[in-house]
Amino acid sequence: MPRNLFFVDSIYRPGVWDSEGESRQEKDGDVFVSLIPTEGDNGEGQSVVPFVVSLKSHQLQMKHRKGEIQEGWYVYFTPDNPYEGRVFSYGNQTEYAQNQKKRSAELRRALLQNSTLEGGETWSEDTLHDYEYGSDVISYHVNVGHGNCSFILILNRQGYDLWAVDCSRFERAFGQTKWVDHKDQIDRCLKEISYCIAKLKGIKISRANLRISRFFLTHTHHDHYNGIEYLQSEGYIDSDTKFYLNIHYECASSLMNRILERIKNGGNKIVEPIASNGSDIIEILHPECRIVRSHLSKITDTPKPRIVSKVNNSSIVYRINLGMSSMTFPGDLEQAGFDVMIRNGNQPICCDTDYYVISHHGSANGHPKYIPGHKRLHRRRLGCLRNAIIMGRNGAYSGIYDSKVINCFDMFTSIVYTEKDDNFQSIDAFGLLWRYGEIRYL
Repeated sequence: MPRNLFFVDSIYRPGVWDSEGESRQEKDGDVFVSLIPTEGDNGEGQSVVPFVVSLKSHQLQMKHRKGEIQEGWYVYFTPDNPYEGRVFSYGNQTEYAQNQKKRSAELRRALLQNSTLEGGETWSEDTLHDYEYGSDVISYHVNVGHGNCSFILILNRQGYDLWAVDCSRFERAFGQTKWVDHKDQIDRCLKEISYCIAKLKGIKISRANLRISRFFLTHTHHDHYNGIEYLQSEGYIDSDTKFYLNIHYECASSLMNRILERIKNGGNKIVEPIASNGSDIIEILHPECRIVRSHLSKITDTPKPRIVSKVNNSSIVYRINLGMSSMTFPGDLEQAGFDVMIRNGNQPICCDTDYYVISHHGSANGHPKYIPGHKRLHRRRLGCLRNAIIMGRNGAYSGIYDSKVINCFDMFTSIVYTEKDDNFQSIDAFGLLWRYGEIRYL
């Protein structure tokens, strides 16, 4: 395969604040492009760790072809090319790219044809009551560097339930040639979860025997999904795991294809994450309809799917309500996505949310400007939140974290930073660890 062919995982333009307090993007400002190599793609996780290049906006224009590169494309990258300062050329027509895109389409079609795609879950009244009012909950947010990985442990009369939201494992810091494997942090967190189950419920279970019953993927950026394959290969995700993920949104990276292959072979059930498939326990605040990446999609549904080319704004926003407490996961949603939520009457930051995961790693782009029923978002509107959670690493890129975003939350809200613990941060919503005696993190 070509030595300089890459999959464009993400294109990040840091937001800047104008005199009116609005976040905007500079016309020819800095752009950070995350590129996943194809050379040496032998099916091992470390072979698909992206690296990030810092460019100017005009450098996204392709050589010998009009227009900018886009997320989800395959491109050739030649950093030392002097031609008008342009470093990219089109690579979607290469044999490798065509094979990955064909494989992605076949896998997603097979998942649909095998009737694994479900509507919203049906919960009995007793189960609803147990989860909403009779459950004790501890959430864990793992330090996986600049990425997202959360586990939710639910303890009730039915025993235990373990859910996961996003999972990143591999990371390559900006400007670095070496990649970092955060497997140990994930393992230590799961070991602590198994210890808590034994301590609080008297159920002896080893880390190796833990099972994740529901996995929620917010969107298909590498720093949110690249750890799923590890959970699958280690058996934490098995055939009984139910997935919430948008299989209609193409991500034709080799890693995502392998993840979908395992889901197909395992016969996992999939819930399409749109608002109408939500429930009292698992609310889906965004999107309100099916989202696809481009008009090339062959879906002819009514109403027509919404086209969203920017992956961040395809993010699913989950609000999970357990044990009289709630936690909202907005992925990397940006203002355009929040605007859609507002038009549909949903609000990502509100008194119905006890714990809010700050969108897009604390960047200005991921900060919602408005709340329905109010004018501009103001610090005092956040006073009803008990905790905010920020996942990622300060200084990973320019604009992360953004000081104005942090200050907006920090005045009235306690912020939990995943990077401030070597392994993970836990949120004990009901003082379980205090009630049953201190549990030492392993």
